[in-house]
Amino acid sequence: MSKAWDTAVIKADANHPDKGRAGVVQGVERNPDGTDKVLTIRLDELPDGSPAKVVNAAPEDVTIHNVN
Repeated sequence: MSKAWDTAVIKADANHPDKGRAGVVQGVERNPDGTDKVLTIRLDELPDGSPAKVVNAAPEDVTIHNVN
């Protein structure tokens, strides 16, 4: 289960326009059973100048690194 402030990487093979980018989880919408439904992630700025932005992603498209 994800939580705010966890780090997140959108998987390179995901069907997501921002695949390969990393950021911080800002919010989690949960299913009635408590599993993650939608993650809201603030993606970091890229070295090429691509700006930081906030996106939604399905949990199966994201690798989460839990912050304790």
